[in-house]
Order: sequence, then C-alpha cells, then structure tokens
Amino acid sequence: MNSYVGNLPPMPGVFPDYPAPVVRNAGAERELVLMRWGMPSPPRTGGPPVTNIRNTSSPHWRGWLKPESRCLVPFNRFAEYARRLVRHQ
Repeated sequence: MNSYVGNLPPMPGVFPDYPAPVVRNAGAERELVLMRWGMPSPPRTGGPPVTNIRNTSSPHWRGWLKPESRCLVPFNRFAEYARRLVRHQ
C-alpha cells in the first residue's frame, strides 16, 4: 500500500468539509491519502454535508456507489450531525 500522508498526528475528529485520511483503491494497489470528508446533500434537501448514505436506492447517490468511488475512513469513534447544540450537565 502506498502512503502519501506520512505519520499523521492524532486528530480531534473528522468533520464534514475538512481533510481526513482515507484508504482508496488506486488501480491494482491501495493508497492512504487525505481527502475532504463528506458528500453534498441532495439538492432538494439543501441540508448540511452528508457523512453516511442510508438510502442507497436514491438516484442522487447512484454515481457514487460504484466500487471506484468507495473508500475506507479509519476512525475510533462516531458522531452524527446535530442542528442544535446539546448541553450536558
């Protein structure tokens, strides 16, 4: 596997529209590169960037579901986007 990102420092998180390390296919090999995280939301929703695709039957996602568009994002925790700030006491 080729690595083009070097030894990355720990990241506080992976956020939509920010670079994140991903493993992707590059011909017969795999490579580790930095890519902007997230997908554009469907035009009719106009919402925030999408970080996971749940409705794979939607025409909006068809072009992105092919093997050449897929990648693996290494992480050790997961969060969902929230429109409002939730305060914990």
